[in-house]
Amino acid sequence: MKLTAKNVDTIFMDCLFKNDEDTSDSVIADGITCHFSFHRQRLESHKKDISSMLSQLPKEFQSDSGGGMSFLKACDDMNGNQWTGLHSVMDQLFSLGTACDKVKCPFSRYMWPHLPGGMPYYQVILRKEKMNKTIDRYKNPVDYNINFWKEKTKRIVKISKKYGYKDFDYEFWYRQPASVLSLIEDLNSKICGPATEK
Repeated sequence: MKLTAKNVDTIFMDCLFKNDEDTSDSVIADGITCHFSFHRQRLESHKKDISSMLSQLPKEFQSDSGGGMSFLKACDDMNGNQWTGLHSVMDQLFSLGTACDKVKCPFSRYMWPHLPGGMPYYQVILRKEKMNKTIDRYKNPVDYNINFWKEKTKRIVKISKKYGYKDFDYEFWYRQPASVLSLIEDLNSKICGPATEK
């Protein structure tokens, strides 16, 4: 399905509950301004189209290429064409993706004010990722030190747990781009001061 504001809004509205429908088996997603409750069966029926539209966002959002990008960049598609000018429609798309387990937000709301525009970063995960058994952060092995990145990843795990992301374990952070790990440490340092080992 083509990524358009109309297609996103149509699917979003169809996934919401109608009057008098049983909401006991709903799927909850946290949007930027509010929480959304989706009808599980209708959401599942649209999952393929939701994934298709998410795949048309810039590659920087994709977990296997860019590793995540600011919400503010989601108004354009992967070809640089603006598909919507409304933040509310972008929020609809990411909320649908979150409900389908295709979108993750690596930073808690507490950190959003320190991000560009005070907006969250989102990561689109369209394929089940496998943990690489070898590190390939840089093509030239001289450019990295394996122990350096192992220790940095351990620090990121502690930071993410501190802000409520207990499910983001060592393996998850270890396969994230180096720039993402460095950004997290930099933001945490600005909020709490330099990290110190206890």
